[in-house]
Amino acid sequence: MDTIPVIDFGLIGTSDKKTSDTEEQWKILSENVFNALSRIGFMYIIKHGIPQSKIDHAFAESEGFFQQPDVIKEKYLIDMSKNYRGYTRPGQQILSHTSFHEFRECFSIEEPDEAYTVEETPGLISSIEDLRKHCRLPVRQLLRLIAMALKLDDEDYFVNNYNGGRLHQDPGLNSSMVRTHYYPPIPEEIQIPANSVRCSEHTDFGILTFLFQDAMGGLEVKALAGNWIKANPIRGAILVNTGDIMELWTGGLFPATPHRVLIPEEEIQKRTKRQSITYFVNPDSETLVSPLSSKLCHGSGRSFESVIFRDHYQKRLEASYKY
Repeated sequence: MDTIPVIDFGLIGTSDKKTSDTEEQWKILSENVFNALSRIGFMYIIKHGIPQSKIDHAFAESEGFFQQPDVIKEKYLIDMSKNYRGYTRPGQQILSHTSFHEFRECFSIEEPDEAYTVEETPGLISSIEDLRKHCRLPVRQLLRLIAMALKLDDEDYFVNNYNGGRLHQDPGLNSSMVRTHYYPPIPEEIQIPANSVRCSEHTDFGILTFLFQDAMGGLEVKALAGNWIKANPIRGAILVNTGDIMELWTGGLFPATPHRVLIPEEEIQKRTKRQSITYFVNPDSETLVSPLSSKLCHGSGRSFESVIFRDHYQKRLEASYKY
């Protein structure tokens, strides 16, 4: 039976680089990461250093926004002609065109902007930015672990293509995005249309995704054999998956695993809200992505075309939005 492995980042502490004292722990973790990403493309990480209070605060502020009347939320509708920041109403973004409607709404922040505020819920932006800052250490640790797993000569390769290797995000350089999702309870009087889902089957666009789930769960992951397995929430854990760019970089060795959120069959869950927050880890916008020279990245027999990340990102975003 397929299961999603749990990786303990407590072994390497709070340093984003291995030292002579922790080299063996980094090696063990890199092997665990290799097995997880090559087998299923998903893993839980625990003891990652992000305080639970920061996660809970971002969830609470997000719920406060989504509980606002539609007329308030639509003041902040995303305008793709400017940036990918703001509110997406239910049905506005469709991740698979086999689905006619997706019962979810979300709020996205692509890049830090101190001038941008949501006046009705003033703590929303700051709570999300605080969570973004706390994600950077485990992201950098994981990127180095992946480089070790692939036996790259340059273990900083992925880190150097994420914010140019800097600790702070440069809006002109990198488009890594935080998105908070809200799946509203479906009222009893609502007739659910055919082919409706909460979030349809899709892969993510970038390198990695960090997902924070509430206790409701509902996410399903497509195993290599084609069967679906539940990615049940683990309190305090981050669910991590690979995206399109990691699949391309590794020549298919670490696949971008499809995943989805269905409308629950159980009536009580159908009438209950669900929340999640994602941090989409992207390479720098001008990065040319093609399969790496590592021998491990050339065994799938598949061919991959090189892409500039900005072009790939723009194409996939535009294909997913409906107006």
